[in-house]
Amino acid sequence: QPGGELPHTPLLPGPAARQGDTVPQMPGRPVYEHVCSRCHGPDGQSENAPSLVPFLWSYSQALDIVRHGSACGMPAFPESELSDEELRRIVDYLKSFN
Repeated sequence: QPGGELPHTPLLPGPAARQGDTVPQMPGRPVYEHVCSRCHGPDGQSENAPSLVPFLWSYSQALDIVRHGSACGMPAFPESELSDEELRRIVDYLKSFN
């Protein structure tokens, strides 16, 4: 760049980016929003399902819950609907709130 200045590139899409927000996008956020937020809410805390924040489960515990469902009524998600890698991204995203 001329003058040695780096361009300002917002990392978040949408309104926050237009306001100059430079918080990095977490790779698990879009997957969480698509798969989980309808029950668990946009911030992982909802009256309709158990709170996911703070996230207290290990990846292997989360994988077991997601693949087999839970006693609280959460349905099972087969790997064809949610891959192990997508789940890992969701877990990392939720742990970022701890």
